[in-house]
Amino acid sequence: MIDVDQIVRLHFVRLGPSTAAAREDATYNAQIRFMRNVVHRLGIVLEDEGIPDKTAERIVRGVLYGAPTEEAAELRMAQAANAALQRAAAMTMSERDARKAFGL
Repeated sequence: MIDVDQIVRLHFVRLGPSTAAAREDATYNAQIRFMRNVVHRLGIVLEDEGIPDKTAERIVRGVLYGAPTEEAAELRMAQAANAALQRAAAMTMSERDARKAFGL
């Protein structure tokens, strides 16, 4: 059986540490628990269906972070971070202030 917990741990290592506010947020924590449970169940189902471990790992990674390999996941995360930085740089100060004021 694949180590789903290890794949999930690596995913959170890549994301970086969560903020103190996020760790104390009940909704955030419920979503994390739900995601861990779904991914764990997916690993069990793949094993029960006789899916080879290597294929099962790629499927779990694809579901968890949208890429079948660690390298592809890191590339996608870097691309997403870069796109977020570009969007932030393109905003005017008034747009930033408005978004901040409305929690967007």
